[in-house]
Amino acid sequence: MKTSLTSFRTWACACLLGALPLSASAATVINEAFTSSPAANFTVVSGGTWAVSSGRYVLSVPANGTIMGNLTRHNTSVSGDYTLTTTLRITGTSALWNDAAVVFNYVDASNYYFASFNEANDGLTNGIFKVQAGVQTELADFSALSTADTDYAIEVTRAGSSITVKRNGTTLGTASDATFAGGYVGYGSKNDGAQFDNLLVNTAGGDVTAPSAPSGLLGVAASSSQINLSWNASTDNVGVTGYNVYRGGSLLTSVTGTSHSDTGLTASTSYTYKVKARDAANNLSADSNSVTVNTLSSSGVPVEVSSFGPNGTHWPSVLATPFLYDNSVPNIVNVACSWSAISSAISTLTPAQVSAGVLIRVAPGDLPGNGSGSGSTPVLQNLGSTSWTKRVTIAPRDGYGTVTIGISGSIGARIHNVNNVCFAGFIAYSLRPSACNNSAIAWTKIVNWLGVSGSTNMASSNMEFVEVVLPEYSVRDTDSAQASSSTNGALSNFQFIGCYIAPRYRSNGSAHTDTFQFFGDSAYSNMTFKDTAIFASSNCAIQTGGLNGLELRHCYIAAQGPALSRYPFPSGYTPPNSLDVTKTFNGGGTNFKAYDSIFIGRMPYSTSPWTLVSNTVVTEAVALAPGGTGSWTVNASLTSTVPDDFGVTLPTDAYLNSIWQ
Repeated sequence: MKTSLTSFRTWACACLLGALPLSASAATVINEAFTSSPAANFTVVSGGTWAVSSGRYVLSVPANGTIMGNLTRHNTSVSGDYTLTTTLRITGTSALWNDAAVVFNYVDASNYYFASFNEANDGLTNGIFKVQAGVQTELADFSALSTADTDYAIEVTRAGSSITVKRNGTTLGTASDATFAGGYVGYGSKNDGAQFDNLLVNTAGGDVTAPSAPSGLLGVAASSSQINLSWNASTDNVGVTGYNVYRGGSLLTSVTGTSHSDTGLTASTSYTYKVKARDAANNLSADSNSVTVNTLSSSGVPVEVSSFGPNGTHWPSVLATPFLYDNSVPNIVNVACSWSAISSAISTLTPAQVSAGVLIRVAPGDLPGNGSGSGSTPVLQNLGSTSWTKRVTIAPRDGYGTVTIGISGSIGARIHNVNNVCFAGFIAYSLRPSACNNSAIAWTKIVNWLGVSGSTNMASSNMEFVEVVLPEYSVRDTDSAQASSSTNGALSNFQFIGCYIAPRYRSNGSAHTDTFQFFGDSAYSNMTFKDTAIFASSNCAIQTGGLNGLELRHCYIAAQGPALSRYPFPSGYTPPNSLDVTKTFNGGGTNFKAYDSIFIGRMPYSTSPWTLVSNTVVTEAVALAPGGTGSWTVNASLTSTVPDDFGVTLPTDAYLNSIWQ
């Protein structure tokens, strides 16, 4: 796979195959991307096996030489001033003196320059050297060493007698020598294996400035056989003419715009992409960020990819749930944008229809709310059945965000005793599902508040909240999200998967704000968070109350510096207490388990609830419950990190549109 910083397509075959020197006024004289085998434009001078493999020029089974035991040169001669760029990787043994070299102004096997890169500095490598009449002379020494199995972007510039060598944009050495004014360029090694890629030689007098790298590359699985890519435009000193799209390290296509749809793919398969910008002189930019996207399964449900927060691959799974964009669902019902139309569509379903699959699609508009309090009049109630073998999915007909709930009036909605139903693809002001069982909320942004609860004499269980996002923080004396039991209305077996919840900062010292709080008048038990990111509010990130049974699987829970780096105190705000935003967890509880997670901040439990810990990092040591198994990894330096260090993406509207539409 190509993983270089700068990549270029082969162009103008006649130019590349010709052996005559090109004039100094030409812009690009060599442009090798090693996309085909053999390397027809190279002549092997000495050494082991030189061959194109996986899009790279590879030296294997290297010979041992006194100067350059392995050497190959390009067939195009270069004269005058020029800049050479390439990617170099040392692939030596476990010894600490492995080397690889870029050869330039090669006249013959006894006369040339080379820039050598080594893991050690032995006087015969790791510098700029001249070989004249078979005698090696060091022109400049490199104090910086290189590391095997690491890609380096190398640049060699000839300007008159001046020679400058850079690695990853940093100058390693300069020299002045005019012995060889022209010749060939190539690669070499004293006695170790190496890989090379993306050889570009630009002469003076042309455009040698590459465009900026494309940014913001995003990929979205549109179906089981199509992935849609988009990215931000690059800039160039002259002008960008197009973009090269790479899949799995190989050139896929060239386009003139900032998007591409890759079709004909295999269902439930992972594909990795990157993009490079191109200008009229065929200068190519550095790589964009890379993205890995899974095509949907044949049923349309995404293939889950682990993350901290939403990424458009998580979907409810406790009970079979039709995917919101699956047009092959046997029973598709289109309804107007009204609660009465939705209620009527659910109430008229038969068990046979539900078993076959039902997708209710709502026309664009705003569904008004009546409030999201525990006593608010429900917008939907007493619908569905826990005896159904599948969920019914309710989603916007025209895609995520085209139907809102309570946004126009900034008032939330309560959904009461609605069972085996999934609401997906909405934007809601506030939302409270109460006394619901086997239902789900998925791919939904909530602007203000989320509350899930039981009701008097009515329990709530087996709920799934999948990629539910509360990304906006504020100074407000309420929690961001709550789960509350009621009198004889217990909560049990909830799952929060791929969620993201921003904090609330209290306005005064007597207020109490948590990001997620468990509490209530009856039991609440067996709660699971997975692939979820939660940032601490004034009191803590998760207030566990008296929770019995908590599992966190691959979660990012942050307080202190990382939380404040993403959600800083507003201008003019002073926290009421110096301990505000320092706790990840608070409260009580029993039988807590943590797997593959990161917890940054304090956990001041008087009695530890942690019974099992596996592969989880914390910033301060925390005791386990008596008989608990496993151990924490303590790394206090995580308080100086930022969420981006761990791939915790800020779920902006643009990002949510890209993964959910």
